[in-house]
Amino acid sequence: MSDLPSTLDFISHRLSTLLSSLSPSSVIHTLLLLVVVPVLVMIGNFLIPKDHVCSRTAEYAQPNSKLWNAIVEFGAYPRWRSNITRVETNPPGHIPPDGFEWFREFSPRGDMNMKFRVIERLEGKLLKREIVREGGVHFSGSWTIELESTGENSTRVTITEKARVHKALYKVMGLIIGYNKIIDLFLMDLGAKFDQQVIITDSMKVQASGEKIREKSGKSSNKMVLEE
Repeated sequence: MSDLPSTLDFISHRLSTLLSSLSPSSVIHTLLLLVVVPVLVMIGNFLIPKDHVCSRTAEYAQPNSKLWNAIVEFGAYPRWRSNITRVETNPPGHIPPDGFEWFREFSPRGDMNMKFRVIERLEGKLLKREIVREGGVHFSGSWTIELESTGENSTRVTITEKARVHKALYKVMGLIIGYNKIIDLFLMDLGAKFDQQVIITDSMKVQASGEKIREKSGKSSNKMVLEE
């Protein structure tokens, strides 16, 4: 405890030196950051849960096979995904030590990349990819991409994200930006690949609404039986 006053004096002196070298507007911005960032970290630590689930759905006027091929051809992602510039894929014929096929996505910022491994694959129906946690990756989890044919040339695609955010500030950022943003971008880019605008719906809300309708229907049926 004896070192605490001198440490505080040192920090105070460094902050004073830094603030005196800045313009008035920069001083205000710096002070705001010094206040806002710790508050956001506290909110992230105590008020926002680590785990979240987000599920989004879009309908396409395309046969299942075309959409499936686009989704599983990871190396071709940069041709149609607007937030991906390059993809590294598992070399053909090479079996990784863990036995899972993998690919790495690079964003427009060259230093930003993320590795995924395919942990489940049902041809034409389901692809589940999982984040491989490496240095600098502050979250873990998976995407489950499901395809359902709704007609000869129409397909419903649903992406469900189950993730855990390990850094408080990233939890706050995810809540502000929206956990669905990247999923929605993927679904919109997939539509754009086939020159189609898509309407995206929240699968979880639709599912919840369906359950409520079924629950009400069940109650009505029970009431009719009782009245009889």
